[in-house]
Amino acid sequence: MKWVFSKSGYIIRNRINFPVFLLKMICGAVFLAFCTVSGQKNINFSVLEKKNDKLIEKFRKKYDIPGLSISVSYRNQLIYSKGSGYADVESKKEIIPSKTKFRIGSISKTMTSVALAKLQEQGKLNLHESVYKYLDSLPVKEYDITVEQLLSHRAGLVREQQKGFLCGKNDLHRSNFYPSFQETVLESKPGTAYRYSNYGYILLGVLIEKLAGKSLVAAKKELVLDKAGLEHTVPDTGNFDGDTSTFYYRNDAGLKKVPCTDCSFNYGPGCYLSTSEDLVKLGNSYLYADRILAKETFKDLLIPRNEEKTYALGFMTGRDFYRNYFFGHGGAYPGGMADLRIYPKERLVISALINIKEDDIRMNHLLDEIIFQYLELIKKEG
Repeated sequence: MKWVFSKSGYIIRNRINFPVFLLKMICGAVFLAFCTVSGQKNINFSVLEKKNDKLIEKFRKKYDIPGLSISVSYRNQLIYSKGSGYADVESKKEIIPSKTKFRIGSISKTMTSVALAKLQEQGKLNLHESVYKYLDSLPVKEYDITVEQLLSHRAGLVREQQKGFLCGKNDLHRSNFYPSFQETVLESKPGTAYRYSNYGYILLGVLIEKLAGKSLVAAKKELVLDKAGLEHTVPDTGNFDGDTSTFYYRNDAGLKKVPCTDCSFNYGPGCYLSTSEDLVKLGNSYLYADRILAKETFKDLLIPRNEEKTYALGFMTGRDFYRNYFFGHGGAYPGGMADLRIYPKERLVISALINIKEDDIRMNHLLDEIIFQYLELIKKEG
């Protein structure tokens, strides 16, 4: 019997004298692995495809959204993935959920949280200790601030510190961050109130760089993105490739392209691009937490810290319209809105991305209805 080694492992070239019992063992293992990967329990999810298509198209037309991408997985298997509308309206470029990148906004915060948790597993910090212990040059405030308080938005910091996000108007950079922190006034005593703060996550990005000994982008890629197998999730540098959606806003004159935005110092709270299928992969790396973190480590990240029980450490937690528990995060940035939900009990992950940002768009309504259909089908046939 001859064997040839390939990237996928050893494969049989000649079955002469191959032991039958060993062949049965291999076949059984392959079958078991297939069942584990597919994980669909013979549920025919295709019956929901047309219903989903109609829901998405109705939603897109209701809010006059240029383009939308949505993906769903069950037990780590992609079961639905569609684009609607256009990645670029002028050229009528189609949306490909596996390739078309959108702005994901604050979903990036989950990656910041997981990166810090990974550094904790490596013995480089303790989330419950003072941030001053690790950043000894950080200007000292009247109260101590812990890493956990920053992650849970209970550090008392302002929401934003920079004047604007457009190129040339963003006055917050790595070079002047410490002086800006010296000048900023705490809005509440750390640990006493929930105040959503992108500025706090910029500080966490500085912390990651110090602990990892490399740029924040490089650290998040090594600690999170590569481990989750994300090939189309990248920092928003302003240099967009052909697979990046056009980003839009609307004014009295109609649909316009978002001008240049400065993301150079915002990779802690946001400023990443991704596809809906990559976000589903990211969600599954959280759902099956041992892919990046030990399960107990990740479990701690999901314990809500605010009184409303809606925000943990870099993750939103709660229940949808039909009272089903999920965790994840939403995101919004000029030219894009995003949502990622993980339903741990049912092993469902859903992501949705659009290429416009408007306050009246209720993406949660669309996700509620789509997930409800899947949950009902799983209850019925699973």
